[in-house]
Amino acid sequence: MKTGKTTLARTLMIVGLLGFFGSLAPWSAAEADTAARTVQGKVIAVNTQSTPNVIVVKVILPTKKEMIVGATVGSGVAITSGKQAIKLDGVTPGQTVSLTYVKHDKGLDARSIQVR
Repeated sequence: MKTGKTTLARTLMIVGLLGFFGSLAPWSAAEADTAARTVQGKVIAVNTQSTPNVIVVKVILPTKKEMIVGATVGSGVAITSGKQAIKLDGVTPGQTVSLTYVKHDKGLDARSIQVR
């Protein structure tokens, strides 16, 4: 009888631990989300006076809803217009851009900006 109770207790403990660590999985995955995403939309604002620089783009989703995406733009971000490299101050509100970014715990970081 003692063996049966011990086995049951161990089984319940293992199931409880698996449940605890399983509940942490979504949180861990959200923290480690380093997949690059690309959106296309119209530039609302560019701020080259702040450090780091910032770009804000209005995206129209397939559901016709608007989404505003703001990303920091570091010095190493590739910014192009056609095949020419440009600086962020060459991007103006109203232009259509493709913005590739990576999400992290403090916000979005631009990886590339292509003016269309």
